[in-house]
Amino acid sequence: MVALAGCASAPPAGQGDWLAFLDPGVTTREVVTTRLGAPDAAYEGGRIVAYWVGADEGGYHKPRQGSPPQYSLVLVFRRDGMLDRHSLVKVRGD
Repeated sequence: MVALAGCASAPPAGQGDWLAFLDPGVTTREVVTTRLGAPDAAYEGGRIVAYWVGADEGGYHKPRQGSPPQYSLVLVFRRDGMLDRHSLVKVRGD
């Protein structure tokens, strides 16, 4: 899963602040869960989690009902629950 980090693509224009709160070494798992809800997938006992993300000209957002996700936001947490790193991986093209 971490190997996918190199697949991240450029953000859409006008990405807004939806993901701007993610700050490695500062953001905690609790803050992520409060802002984004439960992850769509979890690996390695929850140390690595993923959220489906949509994108359009307005920026990143939760995928709309019935719309497939365009990205997977992959977050890696340290043992103390602090965000270690994150990557936005494109899962489908338009």
